[in-house]
Amino acid sequence: MFLVNNTGGVDIKNEFKNYTLNEILKKERTPLVTIHAYSLLPNHYHLLLSALSESGVAKFMQKLGTGYTMYFNAKNSRTGGLFQGKYKIKHATDNNYIKYLFEYIHLNPIRESFNASSGQVTEELLRQAEEYPWSSLAVYNDRVKGALGSSILNQELFASLFGSHEEHRSLLKEWRANEEPSDGGSTSVTGFFPG
Repeated sequence: MFLVNNTGGVDIKNEFKNYTLNEILKKERTPLVTIHAYSLLPNHYHLLLSALSESGVAKFMQKLGTGYTMYFNAKNSRTGGLFQGKYKIKHATDNNYIKYLFEYIHLNPIRESFNASSGQVTEELLRQAEEYPWSSLAVYNDRVKGALGSSILNQELFASLFGSHEEHRSLLKEWRANEEPSDGGSTSVTGFFPG
């Protein structure tokens, strides 16, 4: 996500062959989007993004899809498309809805278990979500530390909405999948949900 979030081209194979991670993170770049939250699952992913330029989101999604498909195909000696259909997009402008998107994305790794449970997210399910390494929740709760996590994520929106991880954690425990708030309001953020 970090490498393709740039207006310039990227040759991922040569980036890692010729530069260390710290050198890559220090390179000058112009991001296409601000990444606020993510959850990468075995068969789909969820991203909460804000465009930084016109068509920034579309360009980022195109680069992400193409780059990952090329990587996956090379690694697995295969050809052809990888994703079924286009990504889905929801525009969010209301702070309550944006908070809901953070929660939805961060709880997605345990979604099937949560749907089977009754009512609130149990402490054990929440712990599983917090320990899932391919989610921004692991960065927000300080389980993943280091330059890469902070380079991918812009954490300002999270801080302004939740204040702290503990406040976010309390809301996650009370989360109800059927209580999706309506959209409308003040802050412009885009949530992406691949189909």
